[in-house]
Amino acid sequence: MMLCMMLYQRWLDDAARYWECFSLPVKIAMVTGVLALICAVAIYGWMMHRWRRQQTFIFREATDDWLVNQVIWPAVVYGIVPEKQLVHAPLFKYQHPEYKRLFIRQLMAYRKSFTGNIPAILRTVYLRLALHIEATAGLYSGKPGRVQASLRELSGMGVWIDGPFILRLTKSKNERTRWLARSHMVQCAPAHPLEFLEEPNEVLLPWQQFELSRMLMVREDIPVPLFEKWIDPRYHPTLISFALRLATHYQQRTAVKVMLRLLPVSVETLRIHIISCLGQLQVTEARPLLKGMYELETPACRTAILQAIDQINASNRQGHHGITILR
Repeated sequence: MMLCMMLYQRWLDDAARYWECFSLPVKIAMVTGVLALICAVAIYGWMMHRWRRQQTFIFREATDDWLVNQVIWPAVVYGIVPEKQLVHAPLFKYQHPEYKRLFIRQLMAYRKSFTGNIPAILRTVYLRLALHIEATAGLYSGKPGRVQASLRELSGMGVWIDGPFILRLTKSKNERTRWLARSHMVQCAPAHPLEFLEEPNEVLLPWQQFELSRMLMVREDIPVPLFEKWIDPRYHPTLISFALRLATHYQQRTAVKVMLRLLPVSVETLRIHIISCLGQLQVTEARPLLKGMYELETPACRTAILQAIDQINASNRQGHHGITILR
């Protein structure tokens, strides 16, 4: 490093000495030439940037037109996309990788915007054009950024590849990779979308519970998992809370037995959640137990018990709304 600094300083000294040897007109000409060169490079760069923006805009317009008129419209009217339309994809006219990434992003955006059979057809287009090959290869990359980009792309297009490897990624040391792999599994796995939740000490933060619940609730192509297996004292309370919420949402009355078994031994926040779930499920058998717990519980639990008993009583009354009196 010191040698480089010495050489650089020597070069500056030599340049200053030679500069003094030039006459004033020569100095002016040299400075003018350098400034002209800088301006020319700047103008060229600006023109190239503007040209690329125009090409990107043209490509986006062509892609939108092709997707709407050649893919989505035939899919809506006829239920299929003619094979001959795929060869006219704008992707084949623009070979630069940047346009390929842009094309995939537009496919993902359209797939997210439509419901019905359109997302499945766009997924088929994605696979027929072999756009998944690069993302699949990226999964096995040693670079976390590329792995994460591949997971986002495959999740956005609903493509499930190499389940055992994805399951290993759900235990990655990289937090971002781990979350994206779990999201991918919940969104795309053909079966057992929550297989990664097997560690007893697994902690699910509130935002993770919300996101996993949201992604699971939109899945209509797989059987709903039985959440009673996670309502167990050996699991972390956050995971139990997640399972309680989903068991209640899907009205899984088979989980009532494990809820009642867990109720006396759980912490206060979990007891409140279980009591609330029993009320929402309108479990009549739980009413005597809740009444017996009332006097021994904290104010927060008492409030939850009152609400739960009122919900249970409401299921046995038709058109009557009153106050439940504890005896």
